[in-house]
Amino acid sequence: MNNSVSERADGGSKIWQILRSVFAVIVGLLLAIILSMVTDYIIERAIGRLLLSNGELFISLIYRVVYAIFASYVTAVLAPSRPMLHALIPGIVGMIPWLLGMFMMWNVVPKWFMPTGLVTSILFAWIGGKLREMQLRSRSAEHFERA
Repeated sequence: MNNSVSERADGGSKIWQILRSVFAVIVGLLLAIILSMVTDYIIERAIGRLLLSNGELFISLIYRVVYAIFASYVTAVLAPSRPMLHALIPGIVGMIPWLLGMFMMWNVVPKWFMPTGLVTSILFAWIGGKLREMQLRSRSAEHFERA
């Protein structure tokens, strides 16, 4: 009887960890998507048209970089374990719209925009994960010094 109780507890714990992992990744994806879309919307309303020039797209790439790093960092913070792995998943998933955009918008936006987003997507997810790992190491070192 003790074994079945502990097995259920372990199984419940594993399910909880999986749910937390899924939640962390979904939150990270939604953060990056919503922040980018809202910023695009605000800027497009302010200028009265879509962002299509080199300068406008460069600016949109900059805020997407900030949002990608932030979203990946949040994903890593929410992750129950392996923060870097969790941070990279939104970066990998985020490559899909960039890849699709390369084919669908090749003749609409400057040629550099979509490939740049595609290639840098995973890099900025890694930076977000790395920030979290550095934070955890710093806390661990502080805790070790106090002990």
